[in-house]
Amino acid sequence: PEANYYDEVLGEEFRQYSGKNSFSRELGDWNDHHPDKDSDNNAIMFASGWGDGYYPAYWGLDADGDAVELVVDFLLNEFDAPEEDDEEGDDE
Repeated sequence: PEANYYDEVLGEEFRQYSGKNSFSRELGDWNDHHPDKDSDNNAIMFASGWGDGYYPAYWGLDADGDAVELVVDFLLNEFDAPEEDDEEGDDE
């Protein structure tokens, strides 16, 4: 109960997988985690920067309803709200 799953398991897995890719940071950018080593079930994980929040994620489904893509918006762009049209002299 006092253990930290990231420190005990995931941190080392992130470093191992990043060692396979020369473009990754040493501490790890992604991981193909298998929580149950006797199962084919896995979770693909990736670093999202400095861990500064939650990000919207959108799944794309095919005609059968199976997930075929994941798009994550890391909120890199700041968009200003559109300005309202200022129509002077409009008498309604």
